[in-house]
Amino acid sequence: MDIQDGSSSEALVQLLERQIQGLQAAKARKNQRPKLKPSKEALINNHYQSSLQTLMRADGRFESRQSFIPEAYPPATAPLCDLKEILLNQLRLEIYHVGRVLFAKLIVEPTRWTGITTLIEDSNGDVERLQIYNQSNDIDAGLILPCGRVVAIKDPYYKTSADGGYSVRVDHPSDILLLPPTSEFVPPSLGADIIDLQKTALQLKEEGNTAYKRKDYLEAIELFTQGLHMCGNTSDTIMGILKRNRALMYLITKQYDAAKSDATSSLVGEPDNVKSLYRAARACYELEEFEESERFLLTLLSYDKNDTDAQRELKRVKTRLQEATTGTYDFAVMAKSAETQLWLDHASFTERVAVQPAGSRGRGLFTTVPIKAGDLVFCEKAFSAAFGDEILDTTYILLNANTKRITLGTQALLIPRIVHKLQNPSLGPKFLDLYSSSYPRTGKEGNILDGTPVIDTFLVTRIVELNCFGCPRRSSDEAHQNKHITSKPAKGYKSSGIWPMASYINHSCLPNIHRSFIGDMMVVRATKDLAEDEELKFPYCDVTEGFDAIQKKTRVHWGFSCDCELCKLEEKSSRKSRKRRIALEEDLATIITDSESVANLPASKTAKVERFMREIATTYDLNIFKDMPRLSLAGATSTLAWIYAAQNDFEKTEEYSKATMQNLGFKLLPGPGANLDRSKAIASHNCVSICLNFSGIAASRGKLGEQRAFLKRAKEFYKICFGEDATFQKNFGDQLPSESLS
Repeated sequence: MDIQDGSSSEALVQLLERQIQGLQAAKARKNQRPKLKPSKEALINNHYQSSLQTLMRADGRFESRQSFIPEAYPPATAPLCDLKEILLNQLRLEIYHVGRVLFAKLIVEPTRWTGITTLIEDSNGDVERLQIYNQSNDIDAGLILPCGRVVAIKDPYYKTSADGGYSVRVDHPSDILLLPPTSEFVPPSLGADIIDLQKTALQLKEEGNTAYKRKDYLEAIELFTQGLHMCGNTSDTIMGILKRNRALMYLITKQYDAAKSDATSSLVGEPDNVKSLYRAARACYELEEFEESERFLLTLLSYDKNDTDAQRELKRVKTRLQEATTGTYDFAVMAKSAETQLWLDHASFTERVAVQPAGSRGRGLFTTVPIKAGDLVFCEKAFSAAFGDEILDTTYILLNANTKRITLGTQALLIPRIVHKLQNPSLGPKFLDLYSSSYPRTGKEGNILDGTPVIDTFLVTRIVELNCFGCPRRSSDEAHQNKHITSKPAKGYKSSGIWPMASYINHSCLPNIHRSFIGDMMVVRATKDLAEDEELKFPYCDVTEGFDAIQKKTRVHWGFSCDCELCKLEEKSSRKSRKRRIALEEDLATIITDSESVANLPASKTAKVERFMREIATTYDLNIFKDMPRLSLAGATSTLAWIYAAQNDFEKTEEYSKATMQNLGFKLLPGPGANLDRSKAIASHNCVSICLNFSGIAASRGKLGEQRAFLKRAKEFYKICFGEDATFQKNFGDQLPSESLS
């Protein structure tokens, strides 16, 4: 939703087609042995040459990185002990060797581009390339595949590469295990030196501490783990220290379930250890288990009431609990912090909504209490997000051979980020429960196998494609540039994320809620009064694009045709009228874009805009669209309202402001104030400017009560469209009467 779709680019479509053709060509060699394999020395030399080229490419100011998703295959689901060993010379091309395991040593320092590439050597001394994908970009490749260590590759997939060579490819992170030197599975010919196996738990602890100081956190985890293996029947003290230290490493590497487990188990025999209690509290905080985090902190402070870190953390936890239970946020602080931060420190509030069956639409999100227009429905922290600010000088292109989808922006970063987060088993269900269409699941996703959860990266990719939201860094940053409906937003956003609760909301072109973004927080507000147990709906795409474009997008991307009330009416109108409407709207937008100043728009151009407006009106049959939104016409009338407001022509401004509200589906109710019937309306950012127009007109006529009522309504629409009203003055202060600027 609102992502950058590359399928309209002929060059990118051709690129995807070439990649698919390459897959088909590779399939022709299925079950064959490789021919003319390079020597070990040649592979090592080529690897380091490629590493140098990668460094040179990365030194360039601008980069273009292509991530190609090959044909899907399931992750390994059998434990290591049930697999039969296979050697490199037994592998066949384009085969997933199910039920087999390849043991190999990592013999060079890895290099990273879209994936991580290294060289492996098996027990026979044969060497081949290893390429692994979907690993977190936040962790150094050398820590993921450290030279000298032994790996176990389950169900190894052997393939031809684009450069004509060969490689063992791993797409699922649970298919490759970094074996401890003491593992019983390490073949003797690949094993560690005897001296390594004679180190004591205390020595390994000290080495782990040294690795921590070097910021080699994964190595430190491995050393502390080896130390625990060496503990045997030694005292619980050293075991507690090793687990406590490893808990800190797990916290740093975002393995929060493991951190919580280590921190809590290190309390056995030492229940008053403040480090263990603090690390357990921190792990619970990151897992959004705020009540349990609070319990650990209160226990800590019962032993040491002067611990300033615990006091500070407890204050933070209590704030999160208040947000999560009451929906009380300081949106001014939230909006301000999003200026400098991407990931904000806030909890999700979802107490007013629940997932329920939604008939033919599968599942949907429903209210659990009545909610007034403008009020907060829910506020959700992203499960994971990736922002355009992270890739300012890089263009990421994601090409999926399975769904033929091409995506620009940050999804190529988002997918490995989610994969890494799923290594926390307790977080898996929140993501894995989301819609994945007809993707064939094994039913074992998230199950713990050989100490790690089974992760199907192709399933992750499919869930992301169907549930991902494109987003601005802060919706209010678009307020000033999008004051009128003719100023359409860019075709999708670079930034993207997964908000699980919001993903259950079904599409409608006639929404009853509006989503906005502040950093990695999605804010959803009611656009009209909502009853208890009412299904929530919002559009998956830009509803101003027109009926035919909407139907194509919903059908191609999500597999359904929109049958909302507005689309049913559009279907009754002729295709010729719809096509004519879009063309007129584009011509109208060109007039405004080509003008330097709306305030000084020549009368001839204003007349032209009015002519276009009248022509657009003729494309709507009032017998069909009576009292319903006419969005293209709303764009034209809002433009005219803006033109005449800039020229201080109050009569014309009022005329076209009223027309705009009516064309958005609102009914202006009689009586004092700014009362509206919103039952068939679409709340747009234009409503802010229109209400400010009414407010200014009322002020010019000395109707201060009406002026304040419309100003209040303008702020309400601003809050609906942008999540908060703290930035209202900044973005619309130029349209406020002078007495409102205090």
